[in-house]
Amino acid sequence: MDKRKTFIKSTIVYFAGNVLMKLMTFILLPIYTNYLSKTDIGIYEEAVSVVTFFAMTIFLNIWSTILRYMYEYQERHEKSKAINNGLFITFVSFFLYTFLFYIYNYFVPVNQAIYVYLYGVFTILHYIYGNIARGYGKNILYALSGVLASLITLLTNIFLIVFLNFGIESLYISVVIGYLLQIFIIEWKLRILSSFKKRDLSKTILISYLKFSIPISISTLISWFLDGYNKVYISQNMGYSENGLYSVAGKFSGALSLIASVIILAWQEMAFKNAESENVSEKNTTYSTAINSYLYYMTYGIALLLPAISIVFPYLIKKDFIESYPYVPFHIFGTALSTFMNFYSQIFFADKKTISVTLSFGIAALTNFLLLPKLLLALGIQGANLSIIISYILGLLCMYMATRKTISLKFLSLKNILGFVLLFLGYWVYTYNSLIISLIFIIIGMGLFLYSEKQNVLLLKDLIKKRN
Repeated sequence: MDKRKTFIKSTIVYFAGNVLMKLMTFILLPIYTNYLSKTDIGIYEEAVSVVTFFAMTIFLNIWSTILRYMYEYQERHEKSKAINNGLFITFVSFFLYTFLFYIYNYFVPVNQAIYVYLYGVFTILHYIYGNIARGYGKNILYALSGVLASLITLLTNIFLIVFLNFGIESLYISVVIGYLLQIFIIEWKLRILSSFKKRDLSKTILISYLKFSIPISISTLISWFLDGYNKVYISQNMGYSENGLYSVAGKFSGALSLIASVIILAWQEMAFKNAESENVSEKNTTYSTAINSYLYYMTYGIALLLPAISIVFPYLIKKDFIESYPYVPFHIFGTALSTFMNFYSQIFFADKKTISVTLSFGIAALTNFLLLPKLLLALGIQGANLSIIISYILGLLCMYMATRKTISLKFLSLKNILGFVLLFLGYWVYTYNSLIISLIFIIIGMGLFLYSEKQNVLLLKDLIKKRN
């Protein structure tokens, strides 16, 4: 019960911190589709995809390593030592990133190069500062700084696009300003840079960080071939306009990513802490319960999300982007499998078995690399979605094979069967595209969900009462 309470508390806090960032995507969709062209969005999405892959690989996903090792310490000065070794790797990576970006831009000129470069830098710093706040247990600070940053990003976007008639450069500038604000707030409260001490650096710790980080970084490089590669391939083979359509269809996956990201953040904390338990049986039971619960909530969530999207789609999407409607469900299915794989991978990270994650993502990425050209040629943009779906299913099968002796997946449990049935019905309601049927389905679905989750609803009420 204590673990469930902790998980629910963390989920609420992370939801508050991430909700505006994800909602921003929906609020801005009418502006994007009214003021920017399909080609503009296609160019932006390709650039962001490439620079994010580039930055995450070079910086070795060091933010995950810092968070994991911070949980091994209790005292602030010990946590500072974990941070400082991570920051040293960050400093080295920053110079390498700058040098390689310059070389790349020299031979392959990047559109809006300075903005793309800064987008990569501040994305990484945003991850690092956010995870340090979490590592100190400052989840409220993490959440509030995220809300303020998202609000500033939203307002800056609207001001630059609507009132100053900026183009795609506004998308980079607004994100950089938002991230900079969050970094400033966390630095102001935690004094991370001023606490840096050279004497904290340890060759042993740095080597252990690299051993932990490099497989994760390779996984990031590989996982890019499960999303970012698709955007680049579509741009280069079908044009930026088609990539714009594919990307706008993917924006609706943001609602699912919102729910998934806050659960994964809360689950990451629990998994990392759970990994320190000496009771192997209890630890594996916790993992099994979490995986099965996530599978149920994921399918149920998509079942209700699809009819909701069918209702709001005409109000959010304008002009030529309307034709992205058929691509939305399959993009969401791919995103769902992606988040499920990320959720599953936290178990491996918690137990420091990152090589298994690398192998699983590698098989999935190779599958997508081989399937994408063929399916794109045969089915167009929908082929890209199907390639992703098939690839993630194979990756998840690999993870399951690695944990089948310790984790019990119950696909045929009553809850999971109900989730899959509702998922199928939700897809049918989406394709039928009737306002009345969509509303009825959502109301009935929500009623069934609240009834099935009576215990958790009561627990949530108790937590709210205690806080008041």
